[in-house]
Amino acid sequence: MDLEASAGTIVSIIGPNGSGKTTFFNCISGLYRPTAGRVLLEGADMVGLRPDQIVAAGIARTFQTIRLFPEMTVVENVLVGMHTKTKEGWLGAALRTATFNAEEKRAAERAIELLGFFGENLLPRQHDLARNLSYANQRRLEIVRAMATGAAVLLLDEPAAGMNPKETSELMADIVRLKELGRTVLLIEHDMVVIATISDHVIALDHGCKIAEGSFDEVRHNPQVLEAYLGRGAAGTAGDSVVRA
Repeated sequence: MDLEASAGTIVSIIGPNGSGKTTFFNCISGLYRPTAGRVLLEGADMVGLRPDQIVAAGIARTFQTIRLFPEMTVVENVLVGMHTKTKEGWLGAALRTATFNAEEKRAAERAIELLGFFGENLLPRQHDLARNLSYANQRRLEIVRAMATGAAVLLLDEPAAGMNPKETSELMADIVRLKELGRTVLLIEHDMVVIATISDHVIALDHGCKIAEGSFDEVRHNPQVLEAYLGRGAAGTAGDSVVRA
């Protein structure tokens, strides 16, 4: 597997279930340690670093299965994402020093600003418990928490899963806005409408190996991709069928 993502682009990774997409994200984000190879961020190798160190270096992610803190409020979940950027420790928190209070205030203001990225979906619910959000808003909150880390690279693992067509359309516009803000997005998604609409580059995986890359049209018509999705027999007669996972 070899992938290069330029700054401020959306690179999408597709493939049938079990092709290794989430495993690839786990290797990049430090949840798994690769047995070989390198993960370079602006020339610095991330392999061997803890997940929190990788976040501090500039790579953050969301998860295929939502992993919020359900008993914390929306804004508290966002504040958790800032832990690598704050400097005050437990002593300052215990003593409520002026420096700690000032940093806490700045963090809270930044959290509110980030919640506004999704318009009125999250901001009015900033004091609600995360578990009380709709499924789509929980997905949005995970993205905001990743943004709160300040990471230049965001790994989004099936962010549109469980969303209706209207929510998916809104999410596509939001991911494009992330790109316009200068973030680099690596996207895993099964909705081919999302992939076709917003991707700058598409990579197809099968059994942990890259089998095709290029534009969406180039990848979706690749014989190996058709075979991976549809099987050897079906791929030969698939013609211009749109790949759907």
